[in-house]
Amino acid sequence: MDNIPKRTNLAGLYRKPLSWLEKKISLSFLNPNYLQIIALILSFIYLFVDNNVTRLIIVTVVLISDWLDGAAARSQKITSKEGWMIDVAVDRVSEGFIFAIHLDTYIGKVFFALYVLNTILSMYSISSKKHLILPLRFMWIIYLAGLIIWN
Repeated sequence: MDNIPKRTNLAGLYRKPLSWLEKKISLSFLNPNYLQIIALILSFIYLFVDNNVTRLIIVTVVLISDWLDGAAARSQKITSKEGWMIDVAVDRVSEGFIFAIHLDTYIGKVFFALYVLNTILSMYSISSKKHLILPLRFMWIIYLAGLIIWN
């Protein structure tokens, strides 16, 4: 676990409650690999969805799967730098699917540019040993919720 890049202090805002929750529930039955596959499949399905409520649900489930795959790996003590790198690669592919479909909009172009930046930051995180990745899918959930509320 020492080789896994350390999260920034900003991540503590959401990591502390999640870490507390991870200690309260048993995750030993979950296979982190299956959760990553679920997230990838749902992210791909997102490409074909044309309803913001459904999109919001999909991205929320993707994020929960992403959290649970790491939580399950930590609870089972099977974390490694290689596993972290695979997780980050899956996350970037997921973001690519989610944001690519919106390239015909201004906000889609902004998020896709941030996705490219996130990909670069992911590579930098490996060499710097600092977890410098933007929470783009969280921000996308906020955007989708805003669209649903105000439309």
